[in-house]
Amino acid sequence: MMKKLILFLLLFIMIISSTSYAQERADREGRQKRTAAFSTATIVTENRTTIKTLADEVRVKTNLSKQRIKVLLERKDELSTEQLKILKNSIVLIKETQEAMKTTMGQINAYNNDILAARQAKDFDTLLILYRQIIKIQNIRINQLTRYNQILDTLLNTL
Repeated sequence: MMKKLILFLLLFIMIISSTSYAQERADREGRQKRTAAFSTATIVTENRTTIKTLADEVRVKTNLSKQRIKVLLERKDELSTEQLKILKNSIVLIKETQEAMKTTMGQINAYNNDILAARQAKDFDTLLILYRQIIKIQNIRINQLTRYNQILDTLLNTL
């Protein structure tokens, strides 16, 4: 009888310890997923700031370019063939870049409802996937805006 009691107690202790170990492991994995999701969300926020800064630079340089082009067109005689060639080439490149940028417009906003649902459900795996997709789109936008700024810099340097 005593052996059965000891055996039962040992079995009971093993079940409780393995259950608590499994719970502890699940908690640790949950914390890791949550941390990864929030770290990725931070990258999304940083990229958003970078995109805004680059877009503001494009706006300023575009306005400055328009002003300089307007002045040059008023004095067409002073426009060299090299400047005219660069001006035409820049306009083509700007249009191509603008068209390329249209392909990513609104793509990030399409994820907002899914992100909200995943946050409410505390589904960190889904959040991580969504944030990584957003980062891919943001990286494309950052590259496009950087290219746009380079084109405008070249244009401004020749005008």
